Amino acid sequence: MNLSKREKLLLQILIAVSAGALLFLFVISPLINKSSSIGNELQESRANLQKLQQIYDQYREYKSKKNHINRLLDNKKSVSAFIEQFAKETNILNNRTRTRERSGRVQGRFDKITTTIRFESVGAKSLFNFLHKMENANKIIKVSYLRMRRTLKDSKLYDVNITFESYKK
Repeated sequence: MNLSKREKLLLQILIAVSAGALLFLFVISPLINKSSSIGNELQESRANLQKLQQIYDQYREYKSKKNHINRLLDNKKSVSAFIEQFAKETNILNNRTRTRERSGRVQGRFDKITTTIRFESVGAKSLFNFLHKMENANKIIKVSYLRMRRTLKDSKLYDVNITFESYKK
């Protein structure tokens, strides 16, 4: 088959265009699609990694809180000892008239200790310092009941009933 120069040139152009189209359809287009899907997967993976990091941070925070609570629960010092110590520090120990401690179980795992104490003729500032020290002691202690009544002797002094609740293992 004898082809003229012009036909040969047109045939070469047709082959080049066909080869380019085939190259685009079977090589370049799949690479572009794969690249965009990898980009999407990368974004999803980064979002998942960020969520995982947040979950891990929460886990570390909860674990830290749990360890702190366990340390507080393991504190063997009794609430009465804290009462003695802090009442002495705030100069109201001599005003104590009664201390009563009761024990019970909570969910079969923890001992709940309820301590009731009565002070007579105590100043408000000393009482509040005492309560502040009790609630910030190195033990799980909360004030569950507080009753203050003015004394008949002096309007600046109070008779006080306090109930503390604490827990231990």
